[in-house]
Amino acid sequence: MLLDTCYSGAGAKDIVERVAAVPAARPKQPGRCPAFAVIASVPALEKASEAVFSKALTGLLSQPYAKERSWTDNTQFIRPEQLAETLWKRLGERPEWKADGLGQEFLPNPRYRGELPAEDVETLRRRLEAGEHFLPASRGIGGWRSRLVLQRTHPSDWLKHTEHGLVVVTGPEGSEKSAVMGRITTLSDQVCRAQAECKGALAAAVPETLPPVGIINMSVHSKGKTLFDSIGAVAAALDIALTNRDRGDPKKLIEAAENITWPVALIFDDLDEAKSGHPYSIGARLIKPLAALSKARLPCIGRGLLWHTQKS
Repeated sequence: MLLDTCYSGAGAKDIVERVAAVPAARPKQPGRCPAFAVIASVPALEKASEAVFSKALTGLLSQPYAKERSWTDNTQFIRPEQLAETLWKRLGERPEWKADGLGQEFLPNPRYRGELPAEDVETLRRRLEAGEHFLPASRGIGGWRSRLVLQRTHPSDWLKHTEHGLVVVTGPEGSEKSAVMGRITTLSDQVCRAQAECKGALAAAVPETLPPVGIINMSVHSKGKTLFDSIGAVAAALDIALTNRDRGDPKKLIEAAENITWPVALIFDDLDEAKSGHPYSIGARLIKPLAALSKARLPCIGRGLLWHTQKS
């Protein structure tokens, strides 16, 4: 039970006492173990601020990028103590909570993506970094609507219809290149897309500017990144196993990428802000060979790059 009311800590205590008494009064059933959890938004003597707890809860469960979260999109059920501790981090104060009994993974994770490969610590860090960069950028384009005028095909439309090749879109500082990248990144995410549609933010959107849901596999903010970092990011996105030695040279990655038979889209933004001496290496030694693959599509948005392969 989740309680978001004034003085909810008092109610939680009473609920815990009553619920705990129920299993004790019933005969045990083989193969079944009673369990319960109660989380209250405020202590017994405090008033609740309107919607603060519920908004924090909704954000943690639905947002694609949340630093405080201790579970991933591969976690099917969230434990009550995980949720309570994560809410504590986001709210800055510990919610009242009590749980008892085994088998408490009964809170479904709405962002569960069971088909995804497990994320290691580095991959998770990289995904969170990308979220910090691209999500705010996407929000800065007039409520999901890009004001950028492209002389040629919009990158989202290009992704849908171009089989392979390289396209470059340039613009001066402040022309919202990262905003376009952020828009593609966030609107390709199923949860973000649903939120935007629910709010009516896409009602007037030109269809050619909307990316297919799920098309982006990886978004990297290249600021401070090295060739080693970039090779590792692409390898993780394509589920290609590389040793640390292999990550020093893109040759092994390129060879493995030639055998890919599923759609892949990789975004690189702010390439010119990669670690000193690495922007050229990343572009010439990694991105250019990827763009040369027969199934690869690599639009360059200003200082950003997106590689996409067609399913063979």
